[in-house]
Amino acid sequence: MKVLLSAYQCQPNTGSENGIGWAWATQLARMGHEVWVITWSYNQIPVEQELQVNPIPNIHFIFCDHPTWLSRLFKILITRQVMLLSFPLWELMSIWWQWDAYRIAKSLTQEGVFDRV
Repeated sequence: MKVLLSAYQCQPNTGSENGIGWAWATQLARMGHEVWVITWSYNQIPVEQELQVNPIPNIHFIFCDHPTWLSRLFKILITRQVMLLSFPLWELMSIWWQWDAYRIAKSLTQEGVFDRV
């Protein structure tokens, strides 16, 4: 079965949300499904390093990022410890990422490739 999975946080060898995203993706692939994962580009280096050491044949990652200006603004606020604005901005970044992931998923599913989304 061909599966498209959205996992904002998805990193190997971690717990919590990162670990859950990684577990779903890798377990589906190990069960023999062809899995495409849309995830945050922050996860790219750990994911690629893990797949070099422990390849999983049926898994493909699509990395999606926040707009550069939004990421820079967030980093400035965190650096200056302006927490009152950084938390709402983090929520905005998350919503923006979900919208971009949706657009990617929509374009991929229009090709009719996936059995499950």
